[in-house]
Amino acid sequence: MQNLLKSARLFRPFLAASRALKKDGDRLETVLFNERNGLSCQAVAILTSIDPDDPPSDAKDKGRLVADYMDRWYALRVLQDLPVQSADADGLVHDTLVPLLRRCRTVADVAAALGDLVTQDASSIRDAITLGLRGNNAHQIRYLLARATAYVEEACQRPHDVLAYLDRDRFHIEHLWANHHHRVHEEIPDPVVFRSRRNQLGGLGLLEGRENSSINDLPLDEKAALYARSNERFPTSY
Repeated sequence: MQNLLKSARLFRPFLAASRALKKDGDRLETVLFNERNGLSCQAVAILTSIDPDDPPSDAKDKGRLVADYMDRWYALRVLQDLPVQSADADGLVHDTLVPLLRRCRTVADVAAALGDLVTQDASSIRDAITLGLRGNNAHQIRYLLARATAYVEEACQRPHDVLAYLDRDRFHIEHLWANHHHRVHEEIPDPVVFRSRRNQLGGLGLLEGRENSSINDLPLDEKAALYARSNERFPTSY
């Protein structure tokens, strides 16, 4: 019973992180992202990695590594257009992570074990050559665009709000090409190919809702100045 209580206390920061994004440098943002992406089974993997007698700092480092790994798994699955349903995540946790993490004792052990999984994983971003926006994957596409936007803005030391990017009411998924095949008929003669490429990840971005509405279906060269104006006020993922 004492071990259970100790584990519960060590898990409290992760429970809090799964409900709100903190900006105090605790680096547990992927816990919230996983929760929003339906990977609530991460709690099982995090608790498996933690020893009841761990110092709080070690417990947090272990759990963060687990959450980061699951976030990476999710992103790669989305990029490769593979299923990311709860059953797939449960299989990852119970069949792979739990047996592996039970053998780990230290933060270094957890890092090494998960690092080996990454090395063994044949998945690659290079495989993401056909991923595109469809009627049933807008949440996943938005997540990739939001994280990429936040990463670039942080690298440029610019303010950013990843939760705003994830809010579909505030930011819309914007197509660089309007849905007018005749404008690019010479470059892409086949209308089916045009529709596919128009929806691919590289042809999409995030734009504030009111800006997206004002742009409507303008040609790309006319949109560029509006994109730049919007980027000065609030970063986008272009």
